[in-house]
Amino acid sequence: MSEDNDSKTCFVIAPIGEEGTDTRTRSDQVLRHIIEPVAKECGYTAIRADSIPHPGIISLQIIEHLVSDELVIADLTDRNPNVFYELAIRHAFRKPSIHIIDINQDIPFDLNSMRTIKFDYHDLDSAANCRDNIASEIRAIESSGRIENPISVAMDLQQLQQGGKPLDTAIADIRLGISSLATEMSSVQSQLSTLARASDLPRMSVFAGSGSGTYSHGLGVRPDLIILQSSDGSPVSYGTLTSSSVHVESAQMGSFAGIAIAVASQSKQR
Repeated sequence: MSEDNDSKTCFVIAPIGEEGTDTRTRSDQVLRHIIEPVAKECGYTAIRADSIPHPGIISLQIIEHLVSDELVIADLTDRNPNVFYELAIRHAFRKPSIHIIDINQDIPFDLNSMRTIKFDYHDLDSAANCRDNIASEIRAIESSGRIENPISVAMDLQQLQQGGKPLDTAIADIRLGISSLATEMSSVQSQLSTLARASDLPRMSVFAGSGSGTYSHGLGVRPDLIILQSSDGSPVSYGTLTSSSVHVESAQMGSFAGIAIAVASQSKQR
């Protein structure tokens, strides 16, 4: 649902809050300093629910944006129920979405298998890294056209398992195994992150991917250690590390899951 003939629309799902609240202030700053600039750079006009310009029933207009707009960026910070409701609608229609979340918050359990970009809107470098990562995600979406989310993956796996072909069933079982591994890793990450906030334990972040390439590890600082596990047991290693990404070398094109770890002394240098 493009607002004009020259620009595509990026609908922003975010906790908004009432005027004057901390939630509104944070949401406005994230929109103004992170989402709007990168959306414009990539040829999109960013619009949030409270700035829909056309008269009408607001909930119907939101759904129209969720179903029709070329891109959605969802801010998962604070686990707002409306955000997850709207994101589920987007996922059900198998349309592209990019997820972001405050660096100090854990990725929600049901979305831990999807790439989620972490950011600290108080930190200019972190905001810049977030914009760069969003731009990379947009380019990947536009070039591949492949859309995967928990709903679409579940539907695909069901079709594979019900197809009756041994190869399809095997593929479905492997993907289920990777999903289970990512879930278990995310559970460990969540527990350790909770402890780390109250102690000097290391910070951890879970990420996943398929094949060789550069991936966001979501830690927000340069990791001291990366742990990788491939789905088929084939060799997988890592090379270049930055505060936002890690280059993974995989012997096969199969999926892998990883954990990025930073010691407490480094993670507190902000």
